[in-house]
Amino acid sequence: MIVPGHVREALKQLHRKEANAGRREQFLSAMRTIAKRLRDDPLRFGEPLYRLPALKLLVCVAASVPPLVVDFGVHQTRPLVIIRGVRGTSPE
Repeated sequence: MIVPGHVREALKQLHRKEANAGRREQFLSAMRTIAKRLRDDPLRFGEPLYRLPALKLLVCVAASVPPLVVDFGVHQTRPLVIIRGVRGTSPE
């Protein structure tokens, strides 16, 4: 699984925000669930949005793990997942 630096930074900021709001455990549980689903069966996790044929990627979004929404790409011929973005579902 590839997690670019901007995604890591966004996760740190979301973690701080959720921890300050008293939702630290919910955030960490969502992170564990997302990591497991992306590792074990990414094609059944989330909804496909579009394909990038030249890169052999299927881009998906998963919003079923509050307080997080994750956008990711799944390589079609290799066991590779690339997280392209993450955002929170909790109100500001």
